[in-house]
Amino acid sequence: MDIKTLSSSWAKLNIDKRQYFARKAPKEALTIIISQENNDLVFENLLLNEKMGSAEIIRVIDRARTSRILEQISKNSRWFTNHVIKRRLLENPHTPVKVSFRILEFLPLPEAIKIIQNTNVSRDVRNRAKARLRTLLNRLSDGEVKALFLNSEGEVIKKLPVLSGKDKKVIMDLLNSQRISRRFIINLLRAPATTADIVQTISKNRNWTRDKYIRSALLSCSKVPQSTKNKLKNY
Repeated sequence: MDIKTLSSSWAKLNIDKRQYFARKAPKEALTIIISQENNDLVFENLLLNEKMGSAEIIRVIDRARTSRILEQISKNSRWFTNHVIKRRLLENPHTPVKVSFRILEFLPLPEAIKIIQNTNVSRDVRNRAKARLRTLLNRLSDGEVKALFLNSEGEVIKKLPVLSGKDKKVIMDLLNSQRISRRFIINLLRAPATTADIVQTISKNRNWTRDKYIRSALLSCSKVPQSTKNKLKNY
């Protein structure tokens, strides 16, 4: 069957023929099959096709709507060592949680942050990614944590459920140096983990409270005492 015929007639083939052809199909036919197929049995036969490469596996992951195929892909060591494939598995909401957790155990810091920010990923997986982020941060020196916080302008801090003693020390050092951006301060005020003493340090700096954007963030922050908010309103 040539490619043109395959493209127009694939859906008309019965399930047995689709399974057989998926297992034996040439490389150039794989993308067409994947784009038109949604049956797990056919996908299982595709996974047995020796012509399947990482690009085709990624397309299958994106098409998969059940956990069955995704789990099978995760059990293949050749595919599971591919970083892009693992990331796509994480991004598919049908990937079994146990598979996602296994991937997260080896996820580098930038990828952990991306998963936390991805609202298409389940809450359980994002929470596990936050725990992974915490583990990775604990391995960094004070200088490395400082560089990470600065380079992200405080975005990383917003992803942390709580601040460690090292986190707080680095943040206070940065605040005392006053060599930080407006965005960093606003992100810090919006971070759930930011503590009252950090907020107080920001609210006592007149250069920052004169900035209308920082002042607005202070007025919106639940950790700022009402008495301080009343003073800020008079600026």
